[in-house]
Amino acid sequence: MTNPRGRNFVSYRRARAAEVSELARRLKTRGVPQWVDVSDLGAGSTEEQIISALDDPNCASGLVWLTPEVADSAVIRRVEVPRLVQRVHRGDGFFAVMAVAGGLVYTEAAKVAAENLGTADLRFWNLQKIEGDPAPPEELNRLAEIVLHQRLLAVVATIPDDEPLALGFWVRREPPTDDRPALQLDWHEMFSGRTATTGAWETELLPALRSVHHEIGKSAARRRIVVHGHPTLAAAFALGRTFPAVSGMSVAWEQIATDGSRCLWSLSEPRQRSGFIVRAQGVDPAGDGLAVLVSVNHDASLAYGVSAGLPPMRAAVEVDPADGGQRAQLSTNGAVDLAYEIADAVRRARTEFQGIRTIHMFLACPVGLAVMIGQLLNAVGPITVYEHDDEDAVGHYRPEVQIPASGLY
Repeated sequence: MTNPRGRNFVSYRRARAAEVSELARRLKTRGVPQWVDVSDLGAGSTEEQIISALDDPNCASGLVWLTPEVADSAVIRRVEVPRLVQRVHRGDGFFAVMAVAGGLVYTEAAKVAAENLGTADLRFWNLQKIEGDPAPPEELNRLAEIVLHQRLLAVVATIPDDEPLALGFWVRREPPTDDRPALQLDWHEMFSGRTATTGAWETELLPALRSVHHEIGKSAARRRIVVHGHPTLAAAFALGRTFPAVSGMSVAWEQIATDGSRCLWSLSEPRQRSGFIVRAQGVDPAGDGLAVLVSVNHDASLAYGVSAGLPPMRAAVEVDPADGGQRAQLSTNGAVDLAYEIADAVRRARTEFQGIRTIHMFLACPVGLAVMIGQLLNAVGPITVYEHDDEDAVGHYRPEVQIPASGLY
């Protein structure tokens, strides 16, 4: 029986490795884990390993990159494509997407693709024509969304109506191999050290979140979403902004406490006093930014004060311990209350301090709180989220991502 949470097998010619690498990365950022020969083949017989991978129940789907070069590959024509077709014909949830690329035309695709298919005829498959050679980013994104859509349909078909949809979210580290949620958003290849590669947020990461939101909205909008993993605070905030509270989609973050215990943080939980206060004050009448300093885990103002290149701030919203001293450990209910307090303070500050045009988030808080703040700050203008670099005892903040005023959904 196919495990719909398993990996996607990619069949292609090495001459097209650059295109397929771009496609595989887009699939991984959208939550679809991959089996690609370059990274997954070990020592030993190539054919035996490919057959083993294709017959594995944890192979959930296949994608064939059909280009003219496939005509010269006996492995693709006689092993990979026939076995993928056989898996589809079992009818146990396995699916395969055939992409016609590299200038190949529909009429030639079936001839190029395979031998020994018996009664199967790829001419009657819903082949996906990829325009452009090499394939442009928009075509790769479109194909990745087709695979994502099919995966979600396959997963949802196997779980009870009252079971949540599980998402993994991993940013600077690779996901564990034994972790198989419905979607496993794997962003680690898009980061060099602590920083996203240039342009990655705008061209791949934020579009990936939009795709995930859109496809879940089509396939599982009424189902609760439970997210776990190891994102950065900027990524967690962006995730929340992608699933705003006003969308009606229920999102919970699996928060891990300092003692290792786990609980779900969600805006659906009742509010309880957090032990923190939220206050707003004017800073520079000539400025046009609003600084939001969320000092829960530690005092964000110290690094903020030594961070270079910050724009002039018209006002600031600051979160500090209620008693002015020791920081309380947030509970689930306290985090909900604090998220609402912060969102309310941001909206009040935009009204009270005229001239604010941009919002700047400086987060020193649990991941779950960052998600919830993001969910509550829809329609407030562009937001730049900063990451803390701790090269010394104080560190500094640097801009990580700017989320547009239109949001991500």
